[in-house]
Amino acid sequence: MSELLEASLAFPSVALTILVGITLLYWVFVILGALDIDIFHVDADIDGAADGVGGGEGGDAGGGHDAADGHDAAEGHDAEGVSSFLSPLGLRRVPLTISLSFIFVIAWSLCLLTTYYLGPIIPDGMPTWLFGVLVLGGSLLVSLPLTAIVITPLAPVFKIHHARGAIDNVGSTCTVTTGHVDHDFGQAKITDNGLELVIPVRCDRDDQFQRHDRALVIDYDEKRHAYLIEPMDGLLTAAKEE
Repeated sequence: MSELLEASLAFPSVALTILVGITLLYWVFVILGALDIDIFHVDADIDGAADGVGGGEGGDAGGGHDAADGHDAAEGHDAEGVSSFLSPLGLRRVPLTISLSFIFVIAWSLCLLTTYYLGPIIPDGMPTWLFGVLVLGGSLLVSLPLTAIVITPLAPVFKIHHARGAIDNVGSTCTVTTGHVDHDFGQAKITDNGLELVIPVRCDRDDQFQRHDRALVIDYDEKRHAYLIEPMDGLLTAAKEE
């Protein structure tokens, strides 16, 4: 254990040890936040006093907000730069914090192992600092593809599924499930990727539909909160005549 600690605090591993330590601290706070544990409980009177002091310094508040906005904008650009660098490597399939956490841990492990096994056989003409820089850079580079492999099973968990809106169903074909469809009554079924969706449908012309008739969704009526449909047979006939 002492050897591991000594190697972790020696160059070049110490740089990655600091990053791993920051990463662990970050995830500790994430876990505490998820558990809703208030480890920095402050008395309400103290909060009120702090608010009073903040209100008394209103003259500087505007400048403070401007500086904070500029700082947030700079951080946003930095995050976009890191994200654009990691995206081609497939490391943006999971949140950026998870990708970076794996990169730091894997690079730290590689750096320790490389230093341990290759350190004793450094060529006599190579400076120690140069060897450390090469090991540090090589560990970070090798950790990128390894991280891409490790996060592959996690990627489906973080895949964003966009909900379908009402307008997304316009243009779909449906099957009438009620005995008739008129101005204020009717239902139909849409099959999408094996899933059946029952939707309210309307038709301003009576006696156009019976149960099991095929229809085309042509629009969505916001006032009636229903879809407007037209008979598929009539549309096909009109298309042929044209």
